[in-house]
Amino acid sequence: MHPEIPWTPGVNKRYPGPHLNTNGSLHPEIRNRCVAMHKAWVRLQKFWLSSSPLRVKSILFTMHILSAAWSALEAFVLKEGEYRT
Repeated sequence: MHPEIPWTPGVNKRYPGPHLNTNGSLHPEIRNRCVAMHKAWVRLQKFWLSSSPLRVKSILFTMHILSAAWSALEAFVLKEGEYRT
């Protein structure tokens, strides 16, 4: 560790919001968003199979799943290969 740097430099660093990568890649943050979406889906797994109206399911899908996908990515411009990941 460098005496003037209080942290160990690395490839990925968390900034308030997204994870930043020193080579400019968004793949670490995209991977984090996919994990967050999956966790949100699993957390509501019983609800998806319930008899709740489709409109309510749609609202909750937008609130939990899509917001997990978009969180921290709104500041970036994804390239074609990145948004298809």
